[in-house]
Formats: sequence, structure tokens, C-alpha cells
Amino acid sequence: HFRAGNESARLWWDPGRHSLSSMSDFLDCAAQAERELHMPSTTRWFLSADTASALSVEPVTRLMREGKVVVLGDEWRLAHVDRSHVNLGLQGYADSYVAYYLIASARAVVLSRSYFGETAAEVGAVPAAYFAEGCV
Repeated sequence: HFRAGNESARLWWDPGRHSLSSMSDFLDCAAQAERELHMPSTTRWFLSADTASALSVEPVTRLMREGKVVVLGDEWRLAHVDRSHVNLGLQGYADSYVAYYLIASARAVVLSRSYFGETAAEVGAVPAAYFAEGCV
């Protein structure tokens, strides 16, 4: 789960967490996890993010074209589960909880500073959790 924080300011207020320029490090960490856990190179990575802008930066766009990175889909509705206005929230809560469930069901996760991703990994007892900063 990539948490930029302040990239969705038009939708809700949230302090900055990770800049979009750090996305390469985030995905490098996913590659490291894949290697360390001896997962096949065909393993697909689900990208959950708090901003649609994360889907339009390199290398995300390239990895999506290659089929390595997958997202909820074209109809994905962005909402913050505890910061969105109720109108936006009602449109996006289902997608948020689908993302939460997918994170909780993962074999491995790469997390940013986000309670959303951290609790999903804990609730699902994800066997391998990496924090993007430092990939530890």
C-alpha cells in the first residue's frame, strides 16, 4: 500500500507521507521481497494507493503495461476510509475494503507509513511484511 498522503488534497486533507518520486524505491522493495521469498517472476503485484497519481508515474505505468502491477481497475473509486466526506466515502468504501482484503490475503506486502496497510497485514497475518523505507 503506497501512501502519499498529501496528493489527494482536493478530496481530503492528510499530511504528506511518501512523495511520488519514491515509487521506484517502493517497487524495488517489492522486487527484493519477491527474490528473498523465492517467488516466481510471474508473480503479480497488487498496487493499492491513496492517490490515482501513483498510477501514472514511471515505473508503474510500464509495469502495468507488462502485467506485473495490477490495480482494482478502471472504475476504481478513491476514498479515504476515515477522512473522506460521506458522499465520496460511500462511492469508494467498497473499493477501499476490497484493497484492504487483498492486502490482508497477500503472501508478502510492502508498506508505507499507513495504518490502512499495516492493519491489513496484521489482520491477515501476512507472512512477510516489508516497510518501503529501507526495505526492512
